[in-house]
Amino acid sequence: MKKIRTYSLDKRKPIEELYDSYAGLAKSGWLFEIIYLQPDDVSGQKISLPILCYRTPKKGKALWLIAGIHGEEPAGPNAIAENIAYLRISQKLALSPKKKDFT
Repeated sequence: MKKIRTYSLDKRKPIEELYDSYAGLAKSGWLFEIIYLQPDDVSGQKISLPILCYRTPKKGKALWLIAGIHGEEPAGPNAIAENIAYLRISQKLALSPKKKDFT
């Protein structure tokens, strides 16, 4: 992913670092899908950021972790990225952004 300059004074991780971290789940056999393409304008260049949902391949009841950045509150996506190694071994789990983040 091309480097995208984003706000960082609130200690949010760079967006490409978040995407790279989450991509490790797919390398471990997790399923993922693009659920939305978020249009944006970065320094005059139009881009589309994929909004992804990751889930373990096991069927049945699962824990859903839903996170997104609202204003200067990056704790949710940062926490998921920092705990990917632990989450990777989960039996039934799905990770998704909040719908509010891309509507």
